[in-house]
Amino acid sequence: MNVQVFSVRVDAPHLAQDQQQLNDFIASVELVQSDTHFIESDASYWSVLLHYKEKINLAPREKESLTDLTQDQVDRFQHLKKWRNEKAKTNGVKPFIICHNSHLIQIAVQHPKTISDFQWIKGFGEKRTQHYADEIVELLENIYLNQEEIL
Repeated sequence: MNVQVFSVRVDAPHLAQDQQQLNDFIASVELVQSDTHFIESDASYWSVLLHYKEKINLAPREKESLTDLTQDQVDRFQHLKKWRNEKAKTNGVKPFIICHNSHLIQIAVQHPKTISDFQWIKGFGEKRTQHYADEIVELLENIYLNQEEIL
């Protein structure tokens, strides 16, 4: 866990700038805890101590397509597509009901390693994550292990 200290000056010329700097930082990390203390002096300010973790950037790329993928990502996509089609057949539904190709592309690119990583996959809400994320993480781990064996 990391810490960062900010001073938020309360005088009009500095307040907006200091708040913006604090807000920008908070948006870029996973905030764990914050502590504040008001310091009274000639130039009074808030002292803000933030405990944080680095945020994993799993945001999807704009309009991802197969042509934008590395060979490893294409391989993951193919495995994911095969899994999805088998799952759909077993459940008697169309494959897009399980998830769309765009979801599979995002998964192939972002390579989620935990269930919580699926919050960054567009289209994977609570229900879809609950139903399929465990299987997908296991599938991705097996793909990785098989690649390691080949090397």
